[in-house]
Amino acid sequence: MRIMRVTCPQSNHLGGLPIRVLRTAKKYLYALGSAIYMFTLGMRHTRERMHVYQIADWHGYPSPVPTCTVPEVEADEISDPTTAIELRHPIGVDGNVPLAQLVVMMRLIRTHDPQGIFEIGTFDGRTTLNMAANAGSDARIVTLDLPAGQIQDAALPTDVGDSAYSEKAASGARFKGSPLASKITQVFGDSATFDFGPHAGQMDLVFIDGSHSYEYVLSDTENARKLLRNGKGWILWDDYGIWEGVTRALNELHGTNPDYADMLHVKGTPLALIQFC
Repeated sequence: MRIMRVTCPQSNHLGGLPIRVLRTAKKYLYALGSAIYMFTLGMRHTRERMHVYQIADWHGYPSPVPTCTVPEVEADEISDPTTAIELRHPIGVDGNVPLAQLVVMMRLIRTHDPQGIFEIGTFDGRTTLNMAANAGSDARIVTLDLPAGQIQDAALPTDVGDSAYSEKAASGARFKGSPLASKITQVFGDSATFDFGPHAGQMDLVFIDGSHSYEYVLSDTENARKLLRNGKGWILWDDYGIWEGVTRALNELHGTNPDYADMLHVKGTPLALIQFC
């Protein structure tokens, strides 16, 4: 007896509706839910705010962030791509620097071997920990953070988005308990009123990642210059091209102050930097 096998084609309909329509509807509902989150609770996070700005841009609204006017430079032009670095906590959270930026910064530290590093804006200590891991054994890192609950008492105007990053579970949590913590000194205060005197002239690299307001960026930059050893070394800024205040301040410094004429923007990152020789 001959047995015939009959294969029935899969139906492209489910309950009378094409599967393609159902999949599209599911995606639309997911997008709708994401949009509701983005425009409400998500506004606390930089990534979600950037999505809102992008949507506005797509529909013709002028961007709140000024156009970047600092010249771009490829990362490989300022640091050797073959330089071996060590990365701790490569997967960041909202408020951490992007991984590409972290790599560039650690290459610079490995290459130039700064003995004194000052960080304005500790947050959770991820960048601090990585700087300690890549700096020489004799290097010392000082990291300054605003105490919790004091942003309302800031000496200068702050950005409306700063409060989301000033309130955290524990400042410097990433390096607490690490063997590298012995290379790190954590201090607290408002960077506009903090006494930088004991650290003046002792730093080879200053990383500015504090308040994102125009006023604070200019103030932090002025203090950073005083920290450099014999006026020489590196100043690095985070969030260029991301936050309005940061971008406006750095555009102004580069465009009007001859001391900052050599400032560069690392392509593909929000990192701006300058080396004083």
